[in-house]
Amino acid sequence: MTKLTTSMAVLLLIACGGNNGDPEDAGTGGGGDGGFDGEAPPPMDGDVSADGDVDFDSGIIVLPDGNIILPDGAMPGCVPVPCQGRYYQCGNCLDDDGDGLIDALDPDCVGACDNNERGFDLGIPGGEVGRCDRDCYYDTDQGPGNDKCSYAQTCDPVLSEHLTCRRAGPQTCTNPDDDTCREVCSTITPFGCDCFGCCELPALSGNFVFLGSADAAGTPTCTHEHVNDPTRCFPCQPQEGFCYRECGRCDLCLGRDPATIPEDCFPPPPPPPDGGIPDGGYDGGTAIPTCADGRQACGHSGLPDCPDTYYCLTGCCTQFI
Repeated sequence: MTKLTTSMAVLLLIACGGNNGDPEDAGTGGGGDGGFDGEAPPPMDGDVSADGDVDFDSGIIVLPDGNIILPDGAMPGCVPVPCQGRYYQCGNCLDDDGDGLIDALDPDCVGACDNNERGFDLGIPGGEVGRCDRDCYYDTDQGPGNDKCSYAQTCDPVLSEHLTCRRAGPQTCTNPDDDTCREVCSTITPFGCDCFGCCELPALSGNFVFLGSADAAGTPTCTHEHVNDPTRCFPCQPQEGFCYRECGRCDLCLGRDPATIPEDCFPPPPPPPDGGIPDGGYDGGTAIPTCADGRQACGHSGLPDCPDTYYCLTGCCTQFI
């Protein structure tokens, strides 16, 4: 049993989209430097014991004082990252699918709200497999409504040929120009994807697939290993004019190996004066690189950890709230 406290937990550097499978780089699925402050979040179908401890289905125990206890098998030094107060497979510091990679290092993970390390469908209990009316794909409520990102995927002329809609609501084909949708969904959308789960995979290939592809029985079929199989990862057309986050030259977009990013995107810090030994890397007088929208950059060699409760999502420290 591994126990971390707010003063003891120290994260290892994480990488999104792959790290060439090197287990020595597999530090954490999220970001931060320890524990949780304040009241413990609610359990995910878990039980509250008589002494007030919270026992999650994932095996994580959050104590009343904010300290956490990880189950045996969790990555030492890793701190779980919550999604809306709950802990899912892609943020629980465990290798749930047994592939040797955890959380953000697993190529099938698309954020802290992803409860499935075996494929791109989020696997949220009571989730939205089979829906054709959606809003933000990357949080826990993919059905239309609160995010004001309503869009019917039957309106996608490419994807509609492959869909079997078991639950179809209003067919909204014109996305509203709504600030709420941008505020809620744009920051948790991986680079290379739009708000509705249409992503360019493999990275920078020009091949767009729907992450939530499923067969007629509603069984999810799309994984990182099958992105070139249109019968398992259905082709789609991204909503570029509204909420598509293009994978740029320096972006660590979904499925992209950090080793393929040009060296000048994140130059190393300058050497210390007089050839001395640096005493803090980026903290030693060099600004921490940021993403284009101002979020702290992460996932590249030499960058510091993300702040507590932040997840390293395709190269940017992201908070799933």
